[in-house]
Amino acid sequence: MRNRLTRVFQFVLATAGAFALGIAIDAVNTARLKADNSQSAFTARKLTIYSNPDGSEVMRESGVEAYKSDGSLAINLQRHVQIPGRPAESHEIRKIIDLPARRKVTIFPFAESMSTVALSDEGARHLNTRHDCLSTRENQSIDSSPTPGTILGYRVVKKIETTPIDEGLSRYEEWVSPALNCYLLRAADIDVTDPTAPVIRTQVEVVEIIPGEPDGSMFEIPEGFSERSPEDIEREIARRKGEPFELSHGVEVQTREYHQRRP
Repeated sequence: MRNRLTRVFQFVLATAGAFALGIAIDAVNTARLKADNSQSAFTARKLTIYSNPDGSEVMRESGVEAYKSDGSLAINLQRHVQIPGRPAESHEIRKIIDLPARRKVTIFPFAESMSTVALSDEGARHLNTRHDCLSTRENQSIDSSPTPGTILGYRVVKKIETTPIDEGLSRYEEWVSPALNCYLLRAADIDVTDPTAPVIRTQVEVVEIIPGEPDGSMFEIPEGFSERSPEDIEREIARRKGEPFELSHGVEVQTREYHQRRP
């Protein structure tokens, strides 16, 4: 969805917890873009930066995403948060989605805990689908002459969507690679309320793509970690930090879903 990057950031702030985490193209180009959907296994290193309305950085996320040819996905995130008025925080979060086993495991090394649920039908369908990079959402268009035309050596399709926000206007731009099943190589969520002074609220940049089957260690479940619900993980994190525990609405919803989707 448009603005999903900013919405993720807003959710992190709202929950204040570690858990919270077009233009016509001719038929020849269309056929070539679809034919590019061929590379299913790769590892990507990426950087995401979230900013305040004044443009100052508030959170930086460095991550590794690994896709196996069977559709499984592993994500390792290092999240560094600097919210005004609060001490700086760093979190490490891992996620393993095993498509053949229809299982999703979220791992929190600091709490030596993990949360395991059955993969939803929608999630399994998305991972197991060859995507059409020329498809667009409502209010989204394709830039027929994107700059750059390639990122990290991969040809890209650029999509643009402009949407009203509050009393202003936001433009979401994304560059996806047909050769990587429409994987997002670059994105920016920009406040363009004042077109003479646009403010980038969220930006994503993939800095490296390693083709081929990923390192198997990305998909290993750590030994000795306790299985816990999202609420219990938050409690454990608060206990280890010596902080009072407050149950946020977001974690409360996740905990209900956890109990409903236990494998």
